Amino acid sequence: MKEYPKFISNQPSGNDKFEGASQERLSKAISEHFKNIDSKNDLCIPRIVGIEGTWGSGKSNVVKLLEQKLKENGYFFYEYDAWGNQEDLQRRSLLEQLTDKLVSNNVLTGTTTTKIKGGKPKTVTWSEKLKYLLARKTETVTDKYPRLGLGLVSSFLTLFSTIVLANISRILEINDWGKIIVTLSPIVLAALIWAVAAFFNKKYRSIGYFLMVYQDKVQNDICYETISECEPTVQEFTGWMKDLSNGINKSKYQKIVIVFDNMDRLPKEKVKQLWSSIHTFFANANNGFDNIWVIIPFDEKHLSCAFGDEDSKAQELTKYFINKTFPIVYRVAPPVITDYQNIFDKLFHEAFGTIIKEKDCSLINRLYRITKKDANVREIIVFINALVALHQTWEDEVNIVNMALFTLFKDELLKNPVNAILSGSYLKDVKKLISNKEQTEAEISALVFGIDVAYAKQIPLTQYLENCLENKDGYDINAYCESNPQFNLILRNVCEDIDDSKIDSTIENLNKLTIENEVTESIWNELAFRRMEQGLNDQSISSEFKVL
Repeated sequence: MKEYPKFISNQPSGNDKFEGASQERLSKAISEHFKNIDSKNDLCIPRIVGIEGTWGSGKSNVVKLLEQKLKENGYFFYEYDAWGNQEDLQRRSLLEQLTDKLVSNNVLTGTTTTKIKGGKPKTVTWSEKLKYLLARKTETVTDKYPRLGLGLVSSFLTLFSTIVLANISRILEINDWGKIIVTLSPIVLAALIWAVAAFFNKKYRSIGYFLMVYQDKVQNDICYETISECEPTVQEFTGWMKDLSNGINKSKYQKIVIVFDNMDRLPKEKVKQLWSSIHTFFANANNGFDNIWVIIPFDEKHLSCAFGDEDSKAQELTKYFINKTFPIVYRVAPPVITDYQNIFDKLFHEAFGTIIKEKDCSLINRLYRITKKDANVREIIVFINALVALHQTWEDEVNIVNMALFTLFKDELLKNPVNAILSGSYLKDVKKLISNKEQTEAEISALVFGIDVAYAKQIPLTQYLENCLENKDGYDINAYCESNPQFNLILRNVCEDIDDSKIDSTIENLNKLTIENEVTESIWNELAFRRMEQGLNDQSISSEFKVL
């Protein structure tokens, strides 16, 4: 297995890779704020902070650094992914996942008390307490009707049969003994059945049980079914969080820190709902959650979309909600130019080691910074991982710089690959760094069309000339006749492959070509012979014959 190249993780690592150590400084300030408030047991300031920054600026990494600093002081961190749980009931999901995490990590241990709806308080485990809290209860009344006893049924059937057979025996012309036998036969049969039943089942040996009228009693059953499908009320959620705050295993942990991540990625309505819940439960200093801290990383620009369309009114409303919710907001600053350059180098070498020439590394770094002026760390990682994937596919067949060009300008290349590759128009601001030479065209073509470089050299010009000879708009047959050394060879191949039905349009458009040489002369001769073989449709000289 090769050590390099390798994909790099886009998850927060808890390491400040910026030269200025801005994230380290910020996480230290937040940790001091936490410890200062908790040491004084200050109940006047809500235990909630905001971390503001653009997407990918490193907010999650600041939280990871903060967790490392506070872990030694007994702070347990739990991250709730609001975006990943957007299809769930947010309050319920938070309680379920948070409780499960706290129980599995022994932050909550032992038992607690809860009051079951419609019942009395009882001692339960924390998991059971959560189940009762989230459940709603339905009441079902079931009526049970008794079964008649076997003896009673048998006696009734025997009596009925005896009466019927006694009447039948009177009608029949038989003697008195015959009448007695017929009349008593049901009784004899019933006695025989009872004897057999008593032989196999001891309970039937009791005449009292056998002749019992009912085998059970009439009663109404009230059954309770718990169906966990409803959102906890404000009162229930508040009560639970208070119990949780007070139930922490103090021998192991002192505080719980809940991080609401990816909240600004939610749809508009979901943002408003979750923000309302957070403000209701955590923005009040007297909520009773003395051992619970809340951190909310957010991007103000994207958050304002929930309150409008990023207009001034929406931005003003967003600032109002932020100021109303957070007593303190910390800002993650974007990297400066030197940080930008250094972080790219570190991540690039983390992925490729030393298998790429240093001059190519520097050139790719510069290309990326020119093209992506406002990129963040997450976007840099995505770009480098895309290069790793291409390098694993093509290895040394394609130069790493051309892989970078393809990744940076993929949208422009795929939109109109023929014109873009031949003209080099996709290069835009980096033309001064990259000359659109034959090798660059070939390798970019290979990446675009997914074929070997040897075959890829001819693809763009071949398609371009085909479009020229078919008289398509925007194509000039003289555009690359002098700049591309393969022009004559590819033009001959294209003309040889032209279908007979398109010879007339080929002659008409080829007539626009301004160069003349041995190759073009042979092409004209071949076209003349092919056209003459087709003959004339009428007694007139058409335009293509005049050209020939």
